[in-house]
Amino acid sequence: MKKNIFLIYVLFLVLYGSGSLLFADRVDELINDLNSDSSSVRWKAVMFLGQEKDVRAVDPLIKVIASDQNYGVRVEAIKSLGKIGDKRAIETLKPLLKSKDESIRRAAAGALTSIQSSLGGGSD
Repeated sequence: MKKNIFLIYVLFLVLYGSGSLLFADRVDELINDLNSDSSSVRWKAVMFLGQEKDVRAVDPLIKVIASDQNYGVRVEAIKSLGKIGDKRAIETLKPLLKSKDESIRRAAAGALTSIQSSLGGGSD
């Protein structure tokens, strides 16, 4: 009986306590989705990458901001960089504060504020 309880406990830890074991490929799949022909698929991938907060997504999201043809995808990529909170995004986001587009400026300002907050409030 104790052996069964132990096995159930181990299974619980694997399934819930360490979900990254089951979903290790999720971030990689989302990064691959950034190359989709569908802007809807790219937008969803960008949004979910921000929710995952995995630093592996920083460089691909920076590329999206620089090159994606869809405005909504670019704005969401800016927001996602803020959610991830990695300082590598700062140099990409700072020039966007001077964009002619108000939505881009607001997204960049919000992302930079989030990044600074996650870094302890200091400036880079």
